[in-house]
Amino acid sequence: MHAFCRTAGVATTVADIDIEEGTKILCVLGAANLNAAQWHEPERFDISRRASGHLALGVGVHGCVGQNIARAEGEAFLSALAAKVQSVELIGPAV
Repeated sequence: MHAFCRTAGVATTVADIDIEEGTKILCVLGAANLNAAQWHEPERFDISRRASGHLALGVGVHGCVGQNIARAEGEAFLSALAAKVQSVELIGPAV
């Protein structure tokens, strides 16, 4: 799912924008972590970036129930890869 809608349950303000109760709000996940006000050079991959606050796995009651499994799988894969290879190098330009 790349986007979803929500309905504001109460009047609120987000990023200096007033949102009335009952307003439909579109959340586009593909753009969620590209906010330059939140992330320095958000379009650039930076493996050392502190990713605390990202929205990739949702948040709160809308958080992905499988996020702990996804993190464990990532850690297991990267640990196994690091144990097997000396280095990882590009063999051509990134596409």
